[in-house]
Amino acid sequence: MLDGNGEGYRKEGNEPRNMLRVAHEGHCRSSRVATVEHGRHNVKRAERGADTILQGISHGIQEMNKSYPTEDELVAAIESAAEMAIKDLFVRHPGHYYYLSFITTGEAHPPILAAWSEEALEEAVRNEVDSRRRPDKEDARWGLKWSYADSPFCCYGSEHFERVNHLFAMRPGIDSLDASAWEAEYDLRLRAMETALSRLDLKGTFGVGEERLRMVVNVEVMPPDFTNTERAKRLNPPEAIRTWLEEAAEPLPS
Repeated sequence: MLDGNGEGYRKEGNEPRNMLRVAHEGHCRSSRVATVEHGRHNVKRAERGADTILQGISHGIQEMNKSYPTEDELVAAIESAAEMAIKDLFVRHPGHYYYLSFITTGEAHPPILAAWSEEALEEAVRNEVDSRRRPDKEDARWGLKWSYADSPFCCYGSEHFERVNHLFAMRPGIDSLDASAWEAEYDLRLRAMETALSRLDLKGTFGVGEERLRMVVNVEVMPPDFTNTERAKRLNPPEAIRTWLEEAAEPLPS
């Protein structure tokens, strides 16, 4: 319809309808844009999820292919470290040694070295009595004689065990393993310690003949359990551990 100037105009009654149509078209365009953006977001999220899955698969493959230090490598490192530490101990602190042990935990962490000589024990007993911590001499002797933690040579030569610690750290994390894998890893580590100590014994590190019979060598789990007794029997002549069995050994299962 034309107005007086010949220009077109819309009736007032049509105006709301036209505005509604424009609004609807704008809404549709916005909805299409939103739909496209939402689709893009979903695609990106799916891509991120796929990347995460692929990374997990890749990590799993790397773990399976990972080269852990072997048992033989652990044995060699422990033997070398302990040999240097023990030689240093015997030279710097000469005496009549009756006890030497690798100490580890119930999780088979890297071993530490502990030892007692008769001379060191006598000095420790005097200190206990003089300080009145244990006024009775025999009580002091009984409490100290087989105590690795009270030895002045506990953790002796730790600087020699840096490679041992490094190799143990490269083994599977024992606390992250399932029950069967945990047991296998635990046994491997204890076996490596025992083998290293046995090799040192074959070299005559702890003496020969009568001298060897005066020393107990062992690999001990702390807190102690009966496997300490089993290892002591494998690592020592019967005469060497007779007193230790009576005074310190955990009883074997019946």
